[in-house]
Amino acid sequence: MPRWRALCYAKHRGAARRCLVLVATLCGLLQSAVAAESGGRVVIVGSSTSPLVRRLREETEALGFSVDVKPEGTGPLANELDTPNSVAAMRVLDQPSQSLELVIADPKLNQVFHDELPIRTETDPTAAELVATRALELLRAIRLGVPHKAEPVVVAAQPPKPMPAVEPARPSAGLSLAPLLTFAPGFGPGASADLSMTYVPARIGINVGLVVPITSQRLSHDGGDLSASAGAIHAALVVRSGARAPFGFGLGLGLEAARVRFEGMAPAPLVNAEETALTVGPRLELMAALRVAPNLRLILPFAASYVLPHTVIRFAGEPLRDWGPVLLRLGLGMEWYWR
Repeated sequence: MPRWRALCYAKHRGAARRCLVLVATLCGLLQSAVAAESGGRVVIVGSSTSPLVRRLREETEALGFSVDVKPEGTGPLANELDTPNSVAAMRVLDQPSQSLELVIADPKLNQVFHDELPIRTETDPTAAELVATRALELLRAIRLGVPHKAEPVVVAAQPPKPMPAVEPARPSAGLSLAPLLTFAPGFGPGASADLSMTYVPARIGINVGLVVPITSQRLSHDGGDLSASAGAIHAALVVRSGARAPFGFGLGLGLEAARVRFEGMAPAPLVNAEETALTVGPRLELMAALRVAPNLRLILPFAASYVLPHTVIRFAGEPLRDWGPVLLRLGLGMEWYWR
C-alpha cells in the first residue's frame, strides 16, 4: 500500500474512534437527563457522612431520581420544592429528638405531603433503617405510583374477660307461718301451726319457733278414746340457700321441747281424766322454698323430732302404748324475709 494511502487510513480510523466516544458520552448524558427529567430532583439535608443520609441517597438514585445533598438547611423544608424540577426533600433532625422530616409533591392530589418520622434508636437499634425504608416507600408511592407496603398491623391481645364477681352473701332474716299436719305412731293426724323466725348472717344461721296445737290427735280403743295435743318450742342451727334465689332449700338440726296434754274419755262408770307430760329431744328440719314476690316465699317445711324421756300412755291405770318416740310435722306456709 502506498504511504499516502496508509496515512489517510490512520487519520480516518482515529477520527472514527473519537466520534464513537463522543456519541457514547452524549447518549449517557442524554439518558441521565431523561432520567432526571422523568424522576425529578430530591434534596436531602444532612451530613454526607451519616449512614442514614448515604442510604437515602443511594436508594433514591436507584429509583431514578437525581439527588442533591446539603449539609444544612434554613427555613421550612417545603421551600426546597420551589427549585425547578424538585419533587421531594428530606431532612435529618436531631432536636428536640431524632427524626426524619419528609416533604413530597403529590402530582395526583396537587398538594404537598408532609410527615415527620421519629427515629427511636434507644428502643430499637434498627430504627434508622426502618425509617429510611418507610420514607423511600412513601416516595415511590407518591411519585412513581408504586403501592408501598402497608405497615404491619399489631393486634393487641384482648385481656381476658374478668369473671363475674360473686356477690357475697348478705345477712337475711325471715318470719314464717305455716299450718302443719302432725303425725304420731298409733294416733290419727292432728293440726297445728308453726310460727318461726330465722336469721342467717351468711349461709349458716339460727331458727327459733313456736308450735301451737289446733286439733288433737286421737287414739281409739275398746275402753274409750284418747286425745293428745302438743305445743312445742324449737331452736336449730340452719343452713340456707340465698333468699333471693328463685328456689331455696334449707337444712337444720336442733332441739325441741314440748308440753303434751293427754285426755282420756270413757263411758261410766269410768271418769274422764287428763294428764300432762314434758318432753325434749333432737329435731331435724328440712325446707323447700319458692320465691313468689320480691320479699315473699312459699315454703314447704318438714320436721322430725325424737321424744325424750320415754313416755308411756296409760288408760285406766294400764299401759296402752308409747307416745312417739318419733313425731313428724309437714306443712305449707309463707315466709316474709328482708335483708
